[in-house]
Amino acid sequence: MRKTLIAAALFGFTAWAIVTFAMMVAKWTSQVGSESGSNVTSHR
Repeated sequence: MRKTLIAAALFGFTAWAIVTFAMMVAKWTSQVGSESGSNVTSHR
């Protein structure tokens, strides 16, 4: 019972971290894209 609780908490924290990180990356990429769209495409 305790193992499943820990696993659920770990899963929830991981999901929250991924969502937060994804939102941060999306905001950062949109900022960079608006500042210099030509540079982003050339680096890839």
